[in-house]
Amino acid sequence: MMIKDEIGAQIKKLRNEKNVTLKQLSELTGLSIGFLSQLERGMTSVAIDTLQKIALVLDVSINYFFPEDDSQNDDPVLRRHERKIILSDKNNFIQYRLSKDLSDKEMLPRLFEILPRKTYERVNLYSHF
Repeated sequence: MMIKDEIGAQIKKLRNEKNVTLKQLSELTGLSIGFLSQLERGMTSVAIDTLQKIALVLDVSINYFFPEDDSQNDDPVLRRHERKIILSDKNNFIQYRLSKDLSDKEMLPRLFEILPRKTYERVNLYSHF
């Protein structure tokens, strides 16, 4: 099932649980009845800002429509975007841990990035989040 089908089915389920008609949802969100009907049947996709309007009317967080994937929680590998940076100024290297669960490891999988030895620039770390 595609994500737009899942979101549409979730909207329809919530709407029915809260006894809200398509007409009422249309009036409260400013979206057409036809669009909402197509959305619930998985015939169209929805923009995030539009989904936010629907979520507010149905009294749920927008995260409700995007459940976390539990199957990835068993994966011990840290992906590049999940890695935390450990900077060592004294030794001129940056260390990255490559595993999520470190409790039962005999070896600690790590990646070291060695910085230039004679540099006058200070490395400033920042987060993209």
